[in-house]
Amino acid sequence: MIKTRTVILVVFIAIIFCFSIKVIFGDKPASNTESSTKVKDATSEPQKEKLSAQLDTLDYNKETNKLNLSLTTNIPASTKATIKVYSSKKSDEYNYTATSSEVFKDGKLQTTISPSQLVENGQYYVKILIDVSTAEYTSKNKHLIDKLGSRYEVEKQYSEDKLVKIRNISYDKYKIDIDTKNIISIENSFSEQEAQQELAKIKKEQEQQEAQQPKQNGVQTTTVDANSKGEAWLKLSEAEKRTLTNRLISNWKSNGYTVTVDADWFIGALDAFYGTPETNVNSIADAMTLSGVAGGVVKK
Repeated sequence: MIKTRTVILVVFIAIIFCFSIKVIFGDKPASNTESSTKVKDATSEPQKEKLSAQLDTLDYNKETNKLNLSLTTNIPASTKATIKVYSSKKSDEYNYTATSSEVFKDGKLQTTISPSQLVENGQYYVKILIDVSTAEYTSKNKHLIDKLGSRYEVEKQYSEDKLVKIRNISYDKYKIDIDTKNIISIENSFSEQEAQQELAKIKKEQEQQEAQQPKQNGVQTTTVDANSKGEAWLKLSEAEKRTLTNRLISNWKSNGYTVTVDADWFIGALDAFYGTPETNVNSIADAMTLSGVAGGVVKK
């Protein structure tokens, strides 16, 4: 009897001891463990700040035909980028207005640009184009890899962004296009009607002079003339481009215009202008007039 009571007492004490241990050192609820794990995972990989740009000022000087702009951005310092100005009412492919290659410093950029087309009154924004490449011989802005992450991380972060686009992605390079958050109005430039009248005036005088120009030695140096389109221009040799360009420059000067650059300037401008279906429909005369007047190198 005494032995049985002793066994019962020992079992009872053991049960109490086990219960006490569970109360003191018992397992935490699974939900709390899962929550702490999620918090740890969320904080271990902080989200990188998205790139952005704010257009602070955009002024047009009609006397000098220059665009002056300043912007604020979080683009890392020492980043080299191409700056372009676009009209908000026209497509990117068509309305190429101006470009300048700049390096960002301390989140600020100030630059002056000579437009390659007539600047009309309207609303404008700025597009920033950045090339990132880790290629051995053509590396560009390699420091952005450390700041922004790999091409896969960048593509994922900006996949649904409306102002920042990642394109031309390959194993060792990609491009970043950043549109400014805002637009700014220019009110002191040409109206649409004034711009059309100015271009039409120069084109008419140019065509009249072209028709009066005698053929040298009775042989035309090229079958391409001022009325030919962009595709014809792109097929010309450098010598043919120079011959045609010099003839058009001579026409301008004969009609009382001052031309402050040589044929090489116009050849470079037209080579950059042509190349897309939208630009190739313009005649060579139109393209030269557009670049010459807008660039401030052809004046009456």
